Amino acid sequence: MTPSEYDNIVIAGDMFSPNMVKDKIYIKKRIRDSVGSCNTFIGNFEGVLYNKGVREKRRSILVMDDDSVDFFKIGNTNIMNLANNHISDMGEIGIIKTIETLKKKGFLILGAGHNLESSIKPVRLTIKGKKISFLSFASTEPYVGAIAATCTKPGVAPLDLDIVIDCIKKEKIKCDYLFLLLHWGREHIRFPDVIQIEYAKKFITEGADYLVGCHPHIIQGAMDINYGRVWFSLGNFLFPDYKLIDGSLYKWNKSHRNSLILNFKIINDNITVRESFQRIREDDGIVEKISSNQLLDVKNEFREISSIINNQTTYAKRFRFLYIKDIVRYYINRIFLLSICDIIKSIKWRYKNYAK
Repeated sequence: MTPSEYDNIVIAGDMFSPNMVKDKIYIKKRIRDSVGSCNTFIGNFEGVLYNKGVREKRRSILVMDDDSVDFFKIGNTNIMNLANNHISDMGEIGIIKTIETLKKKGFLILGAGHNLESSIKPVRLTIKGKKISFLSFASTEPYVGAIAATCTKPGVAPLDLDIVIDCIKKEKIKCDYLFLLLHWGREHIRFPDVIQIEYAKKFITEGADYLVGCHPHIIQGAMDINYGRVWFSLGNFLFPDYKLIDGSLYKWNKSHRNSLILNFKIINDNITVRESFQRIREDDGIVEKISSNQLLDVKNEFREISSIINNQTTYAKRFRFLYIKDIVRYYINRIFLLSICDIIKSIKWRYKNYAK
């Protein structure tokens, strides 16, 4: 079967391929082995293909070289979702250069643009006679940090309730299935905010068939709403440990290494979905299949989180406790992952940038 004959759509989570990665042929093969064959591949491209200038007061600046994006040519059609906080790491020129480079390499662009009009533009495909549309938006809340496009400036498609609903209504009448990709939520937390659930219900009710979230770098739960389904966060896909701007090394903990990959397939005029749980390796951040015991643990945690989220009578009351618990859990893990040298670097950077 040739790539053009595949009828599936694969959506993966957060992707970053730093310049230190050398063996590109090996990495691309490992990714293909893990994902399998697909017609269309979509990933959350967390970074910028430009290395001049820097966004102020940010420790996490993600820059890639042009060749590293070739890892992500997995399908016959490949869509780079740019609606995220890191596309602005090198300012407006960085956004423009990244879009230009990706287009030259044959990628379709989603979720960012030279201005607001181009940033909210959907990607439209036809697979097995079905019209499929994709929309993507990113939250500009401080804890997410995406920078919205304006009428005259480049940026991301903003996760503004009115804008998103308007785009859903206009696009729904032009397609058979509508995918909505959102960059939202709080990093390192396994549970979505209550407001995210409220937004998800509105977006599905207005016409989105599937809602897929990213940004927390950790798998969150899922929820069925009417005839639609929501995955609040897929976690990381290809994302090695990386150096922060202060020189310290950011290491992912065990939960960050779990990855959820969605495989949508058109069968008899309907779409079915398979959830594939995998892990990113500690040495190079490449996604790989996991052992049966690990798989069972990850699936059980996913089901437990989903069950908690879906209990609407108690979730709003429980969320603050769950949030605090996960924050404490995250920082305890961070302490054990940091070296003394990295702690000193972090303190010095924070003092330099935030001390009055």
